[in-house]
Amino acid sequence: QERRQAGTLLDRASAAAAQKDFSAAADLYKNYLSVRPKDADATAGYAAALEEVGKTKPAVRRTMLLAYDRLVQLDPARVAERRKLAAFYLAADQTQNAREHLKYLLNPAEGNQGDDPELRELAATCELQHGKKVAAAVEHLEAA
Repeated sequence: QERRQAGTLLDRASAAAAQKDFSAAADLYKNYLSVRPKDADATAGYAAALEEVGKTKPAVRRTMLLAYDRLVQLDPARVAERRKLAAFYLAADQTQNAREHLKYLLNPAEGNQGDDPELRELAATCELQHGKKVAAAVEHLEAA
């Protein structure tokens, strides 16, 4: 019974997102995740729905950050979402959090995105905002 109800919630959340009713989708994903908290795909849907809602309701952005954080904890290999999370943290002036995700992405043994010039530029911006010397930022830019 509980499994069927959870499946129904997930189906309704996906349908709401497909219809661009992101507020309803976020609520449905949240309800589903209260029953199945380790579902990375549903967490990704929840974070994406919150991202859309956050475009018009800035108060939702913190919850969105937490959802993306939860997602990369559940599935560390989600490079695209981790990249997005780093950019969101940087935009929110949470440079320490951004640095942690950028470090993962630039590490050849983990994210393996070190040859991406856009990511290197983001890392350089992060270093400058974090108060590091210009040399650290230049190092990232030169690697790009």
